[in-house]
Amino acid sequence: MIEAIRFGRNNQWRLAPGYAGPYKFGFLDLSFDQNGYPYPP
Repeated sequence: MIEAIRFGRNNQWRLAPGYAGPYKFGFLDLSFDQNGYPYPP
């Protein structure tokens, strides 16, 4: 999981771009921008 979740300067979490590991099921209801930050669908 440490390879999937990253944090920005403002401590906002993001998903590492292109990450499709075993934890992807937990993020199916979210959409992500090009940098991996989530936003509401």
